Amino acid sequence: MYTQTPVNHESSSATHPLARGVRDLACDVISLAELQGQLLITDLREGRPQLARSAMLLMIAPLFGLAGVMLLLLGLSGIVAQWWECDLATAQLAVATVVLAVTILLTWYGWHYLTTAAGVLERSRSELSQNIAWIKAVLQTSPASLHRRSMPPR
Repeated sequence: MYTQTPVNHESSSATHPLARGVRDLACDVISLAELQGQLLITDLREGRPQLARSAMLLMIAPLFGLAGVMLLLLGLSGIVAQWWECDLATAQLAVATVVLAVTILLTWYGWHYLTTAAGVLERSRSELSQNIAWIKAVLQTSPASLHRRSMPPR
């Protein structure tokens, strides 16, 4: 006849201090991940206008650059064809130079706004660094003191 081995409920892993500590750590890590996600969403909402402006300028700048290259090629072909005696080619070259100068300015402003908008995420980056440092510190402690640790200081 088949018999079952009785289970000793007192030595169950659910009451073991290490299991409790690991469970508490897992709950703390999940809570930190949730808070980190909420902070990231808040930071992205705050930085959205700056990101949109910089993205728009960075999309417009290459179009001006391509237009400038086309005008430079038209100007250069006019100069070569007429061997420096055509006013139309010189005018096209001057227009191309102005368009390229505008392209450089738009690109610089777009890059400036993008780096400014990325600064909004510094709060999330800092908080994530603190949370990771806390998790490492908790994991390096002894199992007996693991269940006594609390959330990282703010």
